[in-house]
Amino acid sequence: MPAANGEPELVNWGDFKVDCLTSGGPTATVTGRLVRTGGNAGAWDDYLKRHVRMGISFYVAEGKGSGPSRIGLSGGTEDGEPLLSTCMTPAADAEVIKGGYDLTDRAPAR
Repeated sequence: MPAANGEPELVNWGDFKVDCLTSGGPTATVTGRLVRTGGNAGAWDDYLKRHVRMGISFYVAEGKGSGPSRIGLSGGTEDGEPLLSTCMTPAADAEVIKGGYDLTDRAPAR
């Protein structure tokens, strides 16, 4: 989606090393520390330097009446503030407007 003034949208993305994953039914929460960032906004470069922990939550809507799929993102803490606790994520409150999510294990379950 382009920005309101017709310029390209601002995008941030990040990969992180997961330290907590919980899931149940149509929801999942993940926390981890950033290990790589990108995009054209540069807003997470400082988070990467400080190895900030972030949290993401997902709600994947399935079936009639389940509403839209949603995502929640904690953002990072400011310099000097304590890091986000392990397994702490916000509610999935932002509607997914494009794309989708797949959660897959890199290794088989034991």
